[in-house]
Formats: sequence, C-alpha cells, structure tokens
Amino acid sequence: MTVKISAIKLLVLFIITGNTAFANDKPETKIISFGIYAHSPDNGKSWINPISDQAVKGTTASPVHLKSTRKIPAKYPLFFGFEYNVENLKDQTTDITTEVIHPKIKQADGSFTTQYQQTQKFLVLDGKITATTGYLLENENEIQAGEWIYRIKLNGKTITSQNFTVTRN
Repeated sequence: MTVKISAIKLLVLFIITGNTAFANDKPETKIISFGIYAHSPDNGKSWINPISDQAVKGTTASPVHLKSTRKIPAKYPLFFGFEYNVENLKDQTTDITTEVIHPKIKQADGSFTTQYQQTQKFLVLDGKITATTGYLLENENEIQAGEWIYRIKLNGKTITSQNFTVTRN
C-alpha cells in the first residue's frame, strides 16, 4: 500500500513540475559577443576595421568582433550584430530564422522596407550550433538612425534577441 501511494505521489509530482527531468532537452541559447565587427569584403581574405579604417587580421570568413556596444555609429561600411550559440539540439541539421526589424530603408527600386527575415540551415555538431548574424551598412540609404531589433527563431519561437540603436552623432 505504501509503495503504491509513493509511486502515485511521484507521478503527480512529475506531472506538476512540468517533467523537469526533460528540461535539459530544451534548446539553450547564449550570446557570445555583440556590437561592431570587422567585415570582409572578399570572404575572409582581408578585413576592414570600421572604427579605425585599418586592416585587421582574420583567420576565417566569420566576422571579427571589435567592440561590445548596442550604440552603433551611423557610418558605412560597418557591420554590427551578434554571435550566439544554441545547445541541446538533436537534429543533424536545423533551420534557424533571423528576423530583423529596422527603421525605414529606401531600396534601389524606390520601395521601402522596415524588416526582413532569412532562414538558414545549420549543421548541428555535438548538439550545438554557433552563428553570427548582423547587418552590413554599405551605403548612405541604409544608414537610418533608430532601433534595430534582431530575433533568432527556432521552430517559429524566438529563442534570443538583441536590440541596437544606430545614431548620428
């Protein structure tokens, strides 16, 4: 009788706590770095530091982090964004969607945009992916002061976000 009651109590506790034994199976996201990055106009062969306009040594095609800040100077060329990782992934590949909401930007065809989103497929190694997302301000039209909101989504749910403010001062 005591064994049956204990088993029932354990089952009720398991249901009430939301199956916490499986909590580690949920994806976990961590921001590694954010702010201003050197960018590579030739896919990793050379790097430009937008702060000093001097060359920076880079070893991969990934952006090189230069300064942690959420206040971004309105100048070009300048790459800003953040690097993150997602852990506890089970699939061999996974789709990650980046959504960016930004001030109104005039396009070459005369239309305006205030957001965009992009979905990329990532290879999952040891249950983890690491990625950098951001925006390269490349011309005067793109330099719009205001708030830029980045959202990273997995299976339609936001798993992390970062806000930046582009300023003209």
